[in-house]
Amino acid sequence: MNYATDVNEKASAGNACFRHKAFSPILCLILSLLFFSVSPSVFADRISYDAEKLKVLVEGTDDPDIVTITEVAIDQLRVSISTSGQVESQLFNIADVTVIVVGGKGGDDEILNSTGVSMTADGHAGNDKLSGGRGDDFLVGGTGDDQLLGNDGNDFLSGGEGKDIIIGGAGNDGLYGGLDNDSMEGGAGDDLLNGDDGDDIMSGSDGLDKMFGGAGADYIKGGGGKDTVDGGAGDDVIEGGDDGDILIGGLGDDTISGDVGDDVMEGGDGRDSMNGGLGNDVLAGGPGNDILAGLDGNDHLSGNDGNDGLDGGFGNDQLFGGAGDDNLVGGGGNDLLRGGSGADFLFGGGGGDSLYGEADNDRLDGDIIDPVLDGGEGENEISTDHSPVRFGIVANPANDPFSSDEDIFRAFEKAKTIANQVSLFFSFRAQDRMPDLLDAMDVVAQLGMSTIIQVGVQFLGQPNPPTDIPATFADETTRALYLDNVRSLAEKFPKTMVLSPEVNFMYWINRQEFELFATLYQEAYALVKEVSPQTDVGISFHYTLFRGCEQFAMLDALGPRDFLGITTYPIWLIDKGIIGSIEEYPPEWWSWLRWAYPNEKIIITEMGFPNSRNSTQEAQAAFVRRLPELMSGLKPESVNWTLLSNVTFYDPAALSQETLNFLLDVGVNPDILMGRLNNMGMHSHSGTPKLSWFEALKIKYDWEDVPVGPPGPLGVLTTNPADLPPICSQFDVSE
Repeated sequence: MNYATDVNEKASAGNACFRHKAFSPILCLILSLLFFSVSPSVFADRISYDAEKLKVLVEGTDDPDIVTITEVAIDQLRVSISTSGQVESQLFNIADVTVIVVGGKGGDDEILNSTGVSMTADGHAGNDKLSGGRGDDFLVGGTGDDQLLGNDGNDFLSGGEGKDIIIGGAGNDGLYGGLDNDSMEGGAGDDLLNGDDGDDIMSGSDGLDKMFGGAGADYIKGGGGKDTVDGGAGDDVIEGGDDGDILIGGLGDDTISGDVGDDVMEGGDGRDSMNGGLGNDVLAGGPGNDILAGLDGNDHLSGNDGNDGLDGGFGNDQLFGGAGDDNLVGGGGNDLLRGGSGADFLFGGGGGDSLYGEADNDRLDGDIIDPVLDGGEGENEISTDHSPVRFGIVANPANDPFSSDEDIFRAFEKAKTIANQVSLFFSFRAQDRMPDLLDAMDVVAQLGMSTIIQVGVQFLGQPNPPTDIPATFADETTRALYLDNVRSLAEKFPKTMVLSPEVNFMYWINRQEFELFATLYQEAYALVKEVSPQTDVGISFHYTLFRGCEQFAMLDALGPRDFLGITTYPIWLIDKGIIGSIEEYPPEWWSWLRWAYPNEKIIITEMGFPNSRNSTQEAQAAFVRRLPELMSGLKPESVNWTLLSNVTFYDPAALSQETLNFLLDVGVNPDILMGRLNNMGMHSHSGTPKLSWFEALKIKYDWEDVPVGPPGPLGVLTTNPADLPPICSQFDVSE
């Protein structure tokens, strides 16, 4: 066999498939296999020349070779090969060379071309480095962990077996990963990337790129330009980047983000999570239970088969549930919601929305400005009765050692009959439960409720990391783990993230750690805004401690925030004798916050009474009765009820028969009430009805006409610390 002739034909055909826009990864792979099936050992000399074909041929050895191709004059190039210190070099006229063919054979080879002459090279066995020049190069890594760089020109690069790094550079390039986990970057130009097998990392950079993940759990990012991405089989993460992209998840449970531009997204088979980002996007779920979020823009969302959760976000959106029991939330704007078949829940949100339940028994939740509320076939429930706030419950699934995920998820289904959001609490120390929390976030979204995430990074003023890393925010390991947790949670696109619940305990007890955390919080805030721009980010503080000890400087020290989050437990006021009972709470006790911060969004992240150890059922009932008065003028965006049910702090209302029935119904043992789904008591022990928190907050009263201003007792601002309650200087919280 004439090696030079065979190489000429196969290499020319391989390069032509890119130059003529007819690139096929399979075709080019076949060409490369045909070409390199010929052993380089047929070379008569290590460097030879085929005058008829204008080819320079370089034969490597089984040892590590270094092959360099450089321009030494305006019309000459030098080809050199160095093996074990032995160097062979020849000069050629550039006009007499159309291609340079290099066979690396064995060893860890370096094959470097810095000229405008095209090169065809195969590293064969070993961990090789291949670098093309300014021409159209054809590079194959072979077996081993190789590095391939096309540089300028329309190049074809194939990694072969091994964990390869492949970079196309400028030009319209074709990149083929081959087996194992590869890293691929197209560079400038209209590139085509095929990951094939393995968990690959792929990015397209500028240009109109086409990327195919193939088998494996791939990470694919389009970058600039109108890109086409198909994740293929496996659980893929796909990001479209700038401009309008076509993003297809393929088989597996995929996570797809459109980012900027008018994107078209299809989840394919599996349980997919998609968000359109900015622009007017089209999202289609495909088979499986999918989560679709339009975010900004006028979006078109289709759940198709499966029990899907659709959230239009901002803009005038169109949502179609398709088959299955779907939850559709229009969000802001004038939206169109169609449930399709199955028992669907439709919530219009802000704006003038049109809701159509269509087939089966649906639940429609609109308001009086929505022009159409049509339940369709089946026995439907239609409601237009809204209060000014969103209601939720607080759950701690990631820290519950007793209840299964199924128990918690079934409880969420029951909770959505009275709530439209769930606040999920995650302890920084409980790293092994992060997967449970992420699953819970998916379930909440599929049920059509929004999610508030609370990251419990401290407890009573002390940092609360895992026990195997330093308990200080000065440590880089602790900080990095916290930021990694924040990123993982933000990638689920929650409505709200509380980056440290009741952070003022740390401000009160451990000022040094608070100052360290303040800088970490600022990093985390920026990180969330980068990953999920629509998520509201902030902290919460224990309102009684904040107000009673006038910790206003704390907020300025933390930096940016999207809301003020408060918890309402009156402990210390009662336990320390500042007040004797809930009846002694000053009128409009919480509304002072609205007076002090008139333009801030306020969220009650945890509402409950009391977590005093001397709590009684009667005290709980008294607290609920006073809610309308205490909340007068506060105008919170959302209220979330919690029950702290551990060994020393508990609400006896949880022991009511109603609550026990609730817990039994979701499979929870009533003898171990600590640490499970937090629930409100609805009745007294004797079964006598009492006013529930939800009923109290639903009472119709005029939010605007209630006088708002500094309350009386405990409401006078002072600049003299000596005039503050004694507890403000007492750091002992054990009593």
